[in-house]
Amino acid sequence: MCGIICEIRSSGCTSIVDTKVVQRIKNRGPDCFHTSEISDGNLELFFCGAVLWMQGTIPVKQPLENDNGVLLFNGDIFDDTWNSGFNDTEIIMDKLSHADSEEHILKQLKLLKGPFSLIYYDKLENNLYFTRDRIGRCSLLFCKKEDSLVISSVMGRSFNCTEVPAGNIQKLNLKTFEITLYPWQNEKRERQCALDDWLEEIQNQQNLPDDKFIFDFDSNLDLNDEISFK
Repeated sequence: MCGIICEIRSSGCTSIVDTKVVQRIKNRGPDCFHTSEISDGNLELFFCGAVLWMQGTIPVKQPLENDNGVLLFNGDIFDDTWNSGFNDTEIIMDKLSHADSEEHILKQLKLLKGPFSLIYYDKLENNLYFTRDRIGRCSLLFCKKEDSLVISSVMGRSFNCTEVPAGNIQKLNLKTFEITLYPWQNEKRERQCALDDWLEEIQNQQNLPDDKFIFDFDSNLDLNDEISFK
């Protein structure tokens, strides 16, 4: 289990990611710890990952970064065609960073099978993709304050966090702060909304009592591969 966290904040604003949160991230991945920061216009992006080494010949630090993007990944992918000499994070980064369009990125994400949570920043288009596997086996939390957004696998009780729903791939445009939701299978059901509207909607949904809670689920979704063991 790895620890991943991404913060997007206005330039010059103080980070809400404190030493306690960073230590919780480190506790999830004792073998390798790394951070990266990017200034993008009026925004500052902070990425942090801690790795529990279970794949590949050597530990691979996170975030992985190249000219096209930045990747944070926590989980395990079920795909026997992948080279076992590399870890899942390396392979996913290769597939995403060579994508030449938004459609290609989404296609690669939708091919992933297994328990995982993921954050990918497309530098070229200023889009931040974040998602959990379609069953929701790995945690991913979202916290919004006045000048800062945090997406993380772990936070703390002092933060007003919301669990990212597992039913969609989220794409946040960092220029407009509109969010687009892409269902795992049905492309025609994708929709766009303001970030605050999306957050209010999922908070209201998750605060409902059990007998009132209803989530958007595609009945045509094939989960057979998702519940198999590697």
